[in-house]
Amino acid sequence: MNQNLDDMTTPKKIREVLSKLGEDLNQKQRARFERDLKLSYYYGNQEVACRETAGVLEVIAAGPGDEVAAALNRLKPEELRGVVVRRPEPFDDWVKEMLPSRFSHRR
Repeated sequence: MNQNLDDMTTPKKIREVLSKLGEDLNQKQRARFERDLKLSYYYGNQEVACRETAGVLEVIAAGPGDEVAAALNRLKPEELRGVVVRRPEPFDDWVKEMLPSRFSHRR
């Protein structure tokens, strides 16, 4: 798989969340938050093996745990350095939990 998360399209839903945050985040925080939102949007509720190198988050494998484990077993030991496996929450659940006051639908 090996997909650079930064190369993936930022969906409209994520752009909307980021715009509601306005100036609350500096550029580094915003980039990190966007990365977490993308993981949640694209891979929510799946196992995701990823590695950060030189500021780039590379998704190595994603899907059910046994598929991710099989993909990792095919890698050489040196390719496993820095790999972490995460299970991001589904995007909508994550946004509601992390930012409830800004994203509630009550007026």
